[in-house]
Amino acid sequence: MGQGDGRYTIGFYVNPWGRSVFEDWVQTLTDEQSEALLGAFEATLGRLGIAVCGSEFGKQLGHGLFEFRVRHKALHRFAFRVFCHAWGNRQILLLGGYDKAADPSPRRQAREIERARSRLREWKHRLTLH
Repeated sequence: MGQGDGRYTIGFYVNPWGRSVFEDWVQTLTDEQSEALLGAFEATLGRLGIAVCGSEFGKQLGHGLFEFRVRHKALHRFAFRVFCHAWGNRQILLLGGYDKAADPSPRRQAREIERARSRLREWKHRLTLH
């Protein structure tokens, strides 16, 4: 998704060991789930960017973090929460995600948000070193 067409570029957080935790998570999904997720990135997140927070698809979480929501509406099979950070010139960094339908507990949600915040802090710290 290029910036020349007014869309947002979507990138992946890579940990200090060179692993994209988001891409690792997507590899665990079924084909149906990953297709729905990638379609939502193309149709919604890539087009709206952080403006998804003004819709049913997003929510500001504070301190530079926002949540992008992807639901399987027909059968409510999954309710993905993808944690993101908007930065630079129309860029979105994907920090992690999970299926809230599989584990709707507030404890899990809090743990996933804190994990994404920690990754964002670490990513910003590495940027200042370069």
